[in-house]
Amino acid sequence: MIWIWVWGGMSCGDPSTTSSSQSDADFNPAELLPFDVDTLSDDSFVFDKVDSYRDSRLDATNAADVFDVVAVDVVDVTETDPQDVAAASDIATVPETGPWGFLIPKGDVSDILFVKDNPIDVKVELAPADWDTLVAQKRTFMDIILGADCLDHPPEDMFTEFFAKVSVNGLPWMEGTVRRKGFLGSMSTSKPSLLVKLDTVIPDQRLYGLDRLTLNGVRQDPSHLSTCLAYRIFSDAGYPAPRCGFARVTVNGNYLGVYVHVEAVKKPFLRNYFPDDEGNLYEGTLSDFRPEFIGSFEKKTNEKAADFSDINNVMNALKADPSQIESILADHFDVERFYAFWALEVLTHHWDGYAGNTNNFFLYHDPQTELFTLMPWGADSTFMAPTQINPGEPPPASVMATGILPFLLYQSPGGRAAYVTRLLELLDTVFHEDELIQTVETWASAILPHLPEKDVAPATADKGRIIEFIQTKRQAILAELNPVPLPWTKPLRGSICWADAGQVEMNFTTTWGTKGTSGFWEGGSGEVLEYVHQGEPSTYTQVGAVAGWELAAQGGFTAVIGVGGLLPNGDLETITLFTKPALLVPNSSIPFDWNSLQAHRHRWPPPYDQPISMGFVADGVLEITEAGTNKGDKITAKLSAGFWVPL
Repeated sequence: MIWIWVWGGMSCGDPSTTSSSQSDADFNPAELLPFDVDTLSDDSFVFDKVDSYRDSRLDATNAADVFDVVAVDVVDVTETDPQDVAAASDIATVPETGPWGFLIPKGDVSDILFVKDNPIDVKVELAPADWDTLVAQKRTFMDIILGADCLDHPPEDMFTEFFAKVSVNGLPWMEGTVRRKGFLGSMSTSKPSLLVKLDTVIPDQRLYGLDRLTLNGVRQDPSHLSTCLAYRIFSDAGYPAPRCGFARVTVNGNYLGVYVHVEAVKKPFLRNYFPDDEGNLYEGTLSDFRPEFIGSFEKKTNEKAADFSDINNVMNALKADPSQIESILADHFDVERFYAFWALEVLTHHWDGYAGNTNNFFLYHDPQTELFTLMPWGADSTFMAPTQINPGEPPPASVMATGILPFLLYQSPGGRAAYVTRLLELLDTVFHEDELIQTVETWASAILPHLPEKDVAPATADKGRIIEFIQTKRQAILAELNPVPLPWTKPLRGSICWADAGQVEMNFTTTWGTKGTSGFWEGGSGEVLEYVHQGEPSTYTQVGAVAGWELAAQGGFTAVIGVGGLLPNGDLETITLFTKPALLVPNSSIPFDWNSLQAHRHRWPPPYDQPISMGFVADGVLEITEAGTNKGDKITAKLSAGFWVPL
């Protein structure tokens, strides 16, 4: 049983006074209130304005530093273990290490905020106008890839923080801030992922030792289970992973649904696993140890120090002699940890992580060992069979090697053998199908009553996707390793950035239903207002347009508009626009953001039967005057956008 003693103090935050642990005699024993952490009620207590005291670990010999509010001592005792509290605490603080040399984290009071059997209740209130602005803010695919220098820097911090009040499990309201969070997969308007900061208005304010709540809307995971299950597998293997739980989130009285509450990877997290937290922590977002991708690493500690020599040293070593990958790995990384991380990403099929997509990972440079360790992040798209991600050319089930480190290691006989050995070891030690499926069922039962009605059926169906993955993963891996490991045949990818190639502005008109039934010139007409390609002005000598339905790759139909014309050299140029039918309405605007509207550009030299890709049309808007998707509806619009070509 865990007992917590809570008492009031008048000057506990003053470092010149005697610590609370040294002055127990000054307190009335009747004021000591015991709480059993195992059954701690949701509204029992809150740490208000509590100093983080390193990782918020509290013990009887080092009580939490507080500011005239509350001091808390925590120690593990049992009825048959009446040891002296201080002695028990001293024993509890002796560092223990796990299989990869990480410290074994001790449970702390903030664990109550990462429960899975009963979602915590989070209520947020902010000005309605601020919420409307928050919801409207978004990051698009175009924000990431446009510009030849798109990965020379970390993703732009583009979301506004708004003043808010927050209450968790019915506890008193706390002042703080809230903003949208996430990269691309979290960009929902009905259920945005949220970052709630508790120390922005009142410095050092904490809730059970936490200074923030990271609430993921898991838009890509209808089951709501993937993130926590992936991190559990990492943790079961003794590998650092964020704590994870479920939360019911209500904003301004509107229930948004079940969110996944994930522990922030900050210094308190580092202290759980590393003896020294003063090293450089980086977040990797489309980041790798290659010149095209090195600039997107974002420093999360020591931000003011413009020293990136640690990651640059890795890049330079790989660039100088990639054939020495195994020795380079040993010089810069904890080798055993790297192979474990790689194998765990594959076991959970974290395709959007480092090995699969050079994305969603943290990188820590331990100042004591001078070695790097990778850690998982953004695991909401895990447990998807390869065919569910890329039906046309699914990757293997037994390996992912998009990042340069796994790519080079898998080409090396020694690196491949070490990886396969670690993969099989973890497959046997942590991938226990019956236990994992039971966990899925238990967690699903816990959150199902809290899901909005519209989410119940998708969550239930998606739970089946995870169970099927668990049931088939072992056989899929073993089949690919027998008699020899399946090769990784994909080359290292090039830059994802698009370069500016010009711009176009034109008016056009057409009729819905002309696509596939009328000739290009008979289907519509238009006028070019501006046309520039690679710095050279030009125009269309004749303009045509068509519009109609096209079968979508994922099923159903999408709205298509084709517009273009003859260039002075006789080539035909076409711009094909794809959009959602519901957006084609009169007096509206659709941004070229790749989600609402995307456009491809081609040239067709005579005899106009072999198209040449000219890239894409983006960073602009389609201004619609007239529109409709019934046969015969008139489409009148103005297209203003840029020409972009992949590097």
